[in-house]
Amino acid sequence: MYTNGASLEFKNIEEKLNHAIKRGIAYLDSHQLANGEFILYMSDDDAMQEWNLPDSTIFPAALIGTCLLSLRGEEKVENILMKAAYFLHYQMDRAGTWNHYTILHRWRKLCPQDLDDTACVSYFLKKMGFDIPTKSNQQLAIDNRRSDGLFYTWITFRWRFNKNLHYWYLAARELKHFLKSLIFWHTHQCTRYDVDAVVNANILHYMEKRKETEAIIPYLVNIIKTEREGDCDTWYRNEFTVYYFICRNMNNGFTELNTIKNEIIDRILEKQNPDGSFGVSVLDTALGVSSLIYSGYKGIEIEKGIKHIIETQHEYGNWDRWAFYYGGPKKLSCFGSEELTTGFCLEALANFKNLYKSE
Repeated sequence: MYTNGASLEFKNIEEKLNHAIKRGIAYLDSHQLANGEFILYMSDDDAMQEWNLPDSTIFPAALIGTCLLSLRGEEKVENILMKAAYFLHYQMDRAGTWNHYTILHRWRKLCPQDLDDTACVSYFLKKMGFDIPTKSNQQLAIDNRRSDGLFYTWITFRWRFNKNLHYWYLAARELKHFLKSLIFWHTHQCTRYDVDAVVNANILHYMEKRKETEAIIPYLVNIIKTEREGDCDTWYRNEFTVYYFICRNMNNGFTELNTIKNEIIDRILEKQNPDGSFGVSVLDTALGVSSLIYSGYKGIEIEKGIKHIIETQHEYGNWDRWAFYYGGPKKLSCFGSEELTTGFCLEALANFKNLYKSE
């Protein structure tokens, strides 16, 4: 199976692997809110050990739900997925779009709809068999592109012609809170013209390869070739996160991304520690393991990473919270939770288990 070194026997860790997956699922099942939402925390340090403020957002349910898709069939998993799907479907707005914040959040009226949440939620709901207006939201995304074909992050007013009526309906909402909207753009580390690498990778993941998404692939390739993965996105400031979202597209059959496969694999392997972990956290390890598997790598480093994930699971089935995304390039705030880390760890464990089954 492995291309680098001798394999540890799968039968020696299979029982621990299954036990870790079972405990992780039980943790998410018991920590999912009644409405299907998952908690998220805002903090000011990556380890999230200083102050933490709970926040009500769309993103965790979409990400965790997508992580668990490879574990479908187990009763608790199906329960988690359906609750998350109904929660997300209820949060849907005009033309099949989503906001970062839930409908009761105090910032919902100020924060514009965005294509990152919209793409991630849409992908998950499609996989769950929910009926959403994909034609409308994909056309809205297409009409929300820059002149070079890359997609803007925000669905908001810009000084340029746009024939999409849904766009104007959503953009016009700013007029209801005009002054507060100006303050929003002034105080947050973002602009109306943001184009972000991970956001475009997630749009590609949802909308797949078509004429309108062709510009995304060379854009992502160039980022890796020029070693800009640490500074290519306003919100995702961790290289492992960028690798993960790009490699998901490799796994979906975007063979054009294979030109950067070896670079990504080498950069991940360079950051493996003696204890088998990758990077500086168990979240990095989970993202690194899944990225390697999605890119087609089968080295023994993967199994060492899996052993580290299993060994660092807590007694209640969770893994440590760690910053997954940030409030801007200055990293003044970050967002994460035990639930979110646990979702990515479960995805890595499931990917590893499926890798063995396929051999």
